Amino acid sequence: MVKIYTQPGGSACHQATEYLSSKGVQFEEINIRQTPSAIRDLHRLGVMATPALMIGDHLIVGFARENIDKAIAAVAEN
Repeated sequence: MVKIYTQPGGSACHQATEYLSSKGVQFEEINIRQTPSAIRDLHRLGVMATPALMIGDHLIVGFARENIDKAIAAVAEN
């Protein structure tokens, strides 16, 4: 399962969700403005920015196609 923490108005957030959709990856989008507990979750992970993607055990901060692809491939192997 892929979780992506986003916030409104973030172009990188929009790009990340669009990219996952274009790859056919199912994901749960968590808007940190609508889900106050999400900010606490991010802080526990040591993250202060969005988008933040949890792909299996892989944490990716920001929109980085190569890192997203690697994490998806690693999860698919397991």
